[in-house]
Amino acid sequence: TKELGTTLVVDNIDTMNKLGKKLEYKYRVVTLDGDILYTGGAMSGGKAKSDNSIINSKIELANLEKKNISIKKECDALNKDISEREKNIQIFFLFNHFQILEDKLFKFKSKNTEDQEVLNSNMRELNSLNDKLANIEEEIKGTNNLLNNDTSKELDKVLNEYLNTSNEYNEYQNKLSEYKNKKNDLQAEVEELELENRKANSEYNKKLNENKELEISIGKLDVKLDNLLNKLSEEYNITYEKAIRDNSLDMDIDTARNKVNKLKKDIKDLGEVNVGSIDEYKRFNERYTYLTGQKSDLENAINDLLEVINDLDETMKERFSETFEKVNNEFENVFRSLFKGGHAKLILTDPSNILETGIDITACPPGKSLKNINSLSGGENTLTAIALLFSILNVKTVPFVILDEVEAALDENNVDTFGTYLQKYKGNTQFVIITHKKKTMEYANTLYGITMQESGVSKIVSVKLENI
Repeated sequence: TKELGTTLVVDNIDTMNKLGKKLEYKYRVVTLDGDILYTGGAMSGGKAKSDNSIINSKIELANLEKKNISIKKECDALNKDISEREKNIQIFFLFNHFQILEDKLFKFKSKNTEDQEVLNSNMRELNSLNDKLANIEEEIKGTNNLLNNDTSKELDKVLNEYLNTSNEYNEYQNKLSEYKNKKNDLQAEVEELELENRKANSEYNKKLNENKELEISIGKLDVKLDNLLNKLSEEYNITYEKAIRDNSLDMDIDTARNKVNKLKKDIKDLGEVNVGSIDEYKRFNERYTYLTGQKSDLENAINDLLEVINDLDETMKERFSETFEKVNNEFENVFRSLFKGGHAKLILTDPSNILETGIDITACPPGKSLKNINSLSGGENTLTAIALLFSILNVKTVPFVILDEVEAALDENNVDTFGTYLQKYKGNTQFVIITHKKKTMEYANTLYGITMQESGVSKIVSVKLENI
């Protein structure tokens, strides 16, 4: 019997069945004739094939060892960080400031949770790498032993390692349970401290509310006192100190209040005499005269503006009609040039109302019936729109144009047609084209590309094609 990592090689199928039963079908067993006993008890037959490379396994083993050391360092750093944070928790609980305690406890929990997740992830990766490392080491040892025909010793070694691994697994399970119990105890202490903190916060908030209610009551009394003092000063023209010193109430309070109300009513019945009505009339009359003049000026300005608007509307109608006819003629010519035939035109939806009319585009590629542009295919639709753009440029030349992937929906032949037509504007209009089409790039004088040789750092690369 030979051992190759998690695979055992035996001489015949009887030995395979006995060994698989003894190992409780936890290892894969292969005979020299190609019969395979999989983990779990499933079997298959066939001719065995061997394609093991000891050199590749050693290389992979070295890489896994390096990665194992790196992950162990990360785990040690995380464990050290967690230990420091646990010490900070114990010191932190000594403070009795409610808001600071709550904020720092929340931040620590969030950070501790993130660190624990990173630690668990690294531990899982470390365990996976250790398993893979152990498998490769076992495969190398098993291969060497197979070449040396040392069968019995290798089988005994596999069985012993299996028992030792089981014992170590049980010990790690016990340690894991112990650590979980410690974690639960610490969690219970944290929850108890949180409960005490919430109770203290509740009591503190209650006292704050009581204090606010007292402040509101004091404020209301202050306002009421100020109103009474103002009333005493405005209505009776005396101060509180003078009223206390010079006046004493020798009658019932209700009787005095009724007498005061009666005197106020008598004063109100006398009415008011407006001695400043003449000056007020003069002031309002001047204001009225001024506003009347302003109104007249505004009405004249409105009439002048309406005349200017009418003149502008007539000018716009005339220039729009003239430009529309030129663009329509150019559109027909450019469309034929790009489509190698066919015809197209622009139609006003409401010719009687030039300033508010819409414009329909009809296009008929070669060999097709007349259609609205919305019924064309994506490539035809795009090429028709490009034809309209070039028509406008032919009527009104501009020095600079930016096109952003206008030819994205075109095939290679139509892209070539698009690039050829662009050459007609050379010397009159400068085009900046954003494109992913290689065919379009062939017609450019200069190419600009964006690359990222370093993570997060973009760089512009330019290539001049004028002399190529």
